[in-house]
Amino acid sequence: MTLRPLNGAAVGATEVRGSVIFTVESAPLADAPLQGDPGETVTVPLVFDAFRCEGHAVGDAKQPFGFTVWVLLDDADPIPTPITVPDAQREDLWAMLDDRCGRTD
Repeated sequence: MTLRPLNGAAVGATEVRGSVIFTVESAPLADAPLQGDPGETVTVPLVFDAFRCEGHAVGDAKQPFGFTVWVLLDDADPIPTPITVPDAQREDLWAMLDDRCGRTD
């Protein structure tokens, strides 16, 4: 994920969270927040995995792609911000879920 500052702000991230079906992690954020210098673009590496295969969890998930990153802007408190998942990546996540859960149909 790339964070691009506007108007020369310093941007960063403190944590990421997954959804009811998928986990999302960032190894650098496990150690400390990432913070760029004013005007600097910050890259936050993300790793996704599927962790729930139960039919009711998958079928009833209202926001399977409801991922959140806490963004830092200058010296303000972190702001919870949704991570947008494009359609192509949604299809990849569904395929990963099928593979991880052993679905072949």
